[in-house]
Order: sequence, then C-alpha cells, then structure tokens
Amino acid sequence: MIDKIPLCFENGKVNPQAIRWDSYPFVHAELYKHWGRKKQWMYWAVVCPRGVFATVIANVDYMKIGSVYFAHFNQSTVVEKAKVQFTKRNIFVPPSPYENAYFKNPSVNLEYETLPAKTLLKAETTIKGKTFSAQIEIHRDISFPTLNVVIPWTNTRFQFTSKQLPFPAKGKVLFGDKVFEFDERDTFACLDYGSGKWKYQTDWNWSAGYGYDIHERKIGINLGGLWTDGTGQNENGIWIENCFYKIHEEVKFTWNHENPLEPWSIKTKTSDNINLTFKPFHIRPDSTDLIILKSKVIQCFGNFHGTVKIDDQNIELDSLLGWAEEHHALW
Repeated sequence: MIDKIPLCFENGKVNPQAIRWDSYPFVHAELYKHWGRKKQWMYWAVVCPRGVFATVIANVDYMKIGSVYFAHFNQSTVVEKAKVQFTKRNIFVPPSPYENAYFKNPSVNLEYETLPAKTLLKAETTIKGKTFSAQIEIHRDISFPTLNVVIPWTNTRFQFTSKQLPFPAKGKVLFGDKVFEFDERDTFACLDYGSGKWKYQTDWNWSAGYGYDIHERKIGINLGGLWTDGTGQNENGIWIENCFYKIHEEVKFTWNHENPLEPWSIKTKTSDNINLTFKPFHIRPDSTDLIILKSKVIQCFGNFHGTVKIDDQNIELDSLLGWAEEHHALW
C-alpha cells in the first residue's frame, strides 16, 4: 500500500505530482471548483460466456445517474434502465475505488459495498412492469495490482481512472420469473472508476477482456484510446496471472461504423507490440439526448485474438472474453 496524495488542490488545479500511473489507487480523488465539469462514477461489468450484467452510479454535477443493463447472449432477454435525478441526495460516489457507493431512488436502487476481500453489488428496480434484481459477489482482494493513472489535458481539465480486473464473480440476476446465474468458474468482473474534470466534448475507445493464453496462463487486458492521445499517459496494461505490466504505447481502434459486428482491429500505433482482432457476437447500442448531456455509444461483447509483446514475452491470445466500445459525449 502507498500513501495517497490529493488529485487536485482546493483551487481546482491538478496536483502535478499526481500525473503518473501506479498499480494501486494513489490519489484521494476529491474534486474542487469548476461546477459542471466535475464527473465521478463507478461502473461495474460482470461478464461470462452466457451473458453480462453492468451497472453504473455517476455524478456529472448537474445530474446524477443510476443504471442497470443485462443481456443473456443469444437469447431474447436484453433489458436496461437508467434513472436521472437532479438532487445530490441519496447518491454517493466516493473519492476512492475502495469505498462504498450508492444510488437510492424509488425507481432504481443500487448499492456497491466494498469489503476487505470482496465487493457486493445489489440492484433493484422494475423494468417493463417486471421486478428486476441482481446480487453479485466479487472476489476482490484490495492488494491485487490494478491500473491507476491520471490523464492531464490542462491544469484544470484532468481525469483519474482506476481500471480493475479480472476478478472472479458469482451471483444471480432475476427478471420476472427468469433467473440467470453467474458461475465464478467462468465469470469475471471489471471496475471502471473515474473522477475528474472533463472538457464538454469528449471521445473515447475502451476495451477489456479476460481469459487464457496458449500456455493456459490467466490473462486480463485493458486498452483505451482517443481520450488519452497526446497527453503522455494512457490506460493500457495487461495482467499475466497475478502480475501487472504497464503498456506505455498508444493504441488505435479500427472498426466498421456501418456494421460494428464485423471484426475490430486494436493495434499499437508505432510498433507491432499489440496486434489484436476483436470478434463481436453481441452489440449494445445506446444514445442519450438530455439537452445539456448527449452521448452516443457502441459497445460490443465478443472475443479477442492475437498477440501482445511485453519485454521479452510474446503472449498469444486465443479467445479472451470481453468488450470493445466507442463513445462520443457532450457532457
């Protein structure tokens, strides 16, 4: 464990000492000044070969959001619900990814409870007149190495992100009279924690996956682009068993915008150190138009194939389960 330092000062400017990366969340991510630009969220995705449950609690200053999404792959069950409120009551996104978060609304009730060796996700709502609930237990050891980085655009526009995966998870999703079970033997969970002050217009790519290489080692990967380009920092890295390796090169996502279900290409810009093909089998398109907040997202779930070179290792990936996305936001 390491001592935490302030992400920014009370005058709203980023702490220069925070502009770096570490394998542990090294900042206290409290935000000051510049109302309307502050964004904080906790997003959890729980994925197995049969389906996905995803949930987010977000505070984007002028509105607060709680949402759930569930899809049973290759089945007809795909449901989601988002609740927007304008009061800061009954919502909390902490200044650290290792604290509890909640969104307590009569329409959507969410609780993320962090314990020393596990995290519990609880969700309750009603969708299409049917009761929806989820209870997920994530085996999350807070000493496990994670990807934590501060991305600087200017001294008043910056983002701390903590990408945490791959954690075994188990639990149930209930929708009406249907029950879906996540088995920890083939399920992994991923946390995207964010706290920062963003430009009004932002674009980003993000992908994450988990599986095994050809030598049966456990592999997790997180790659991003667009939003970090040219800043000197990025959110790229790979987990091999219980070790984390930072990838310092920028990557580029290439995909068919007319047909997102065609294979995507994810490669390092200046070398062949990352050469991945992502083959989607499920698409989650989403768009939001709330006047002051607009977004368009294409998120696909599928499998990664290809190679990643780290130091003197050439890691061959056969079929990592995960997702890739592109997001355009005015917020």
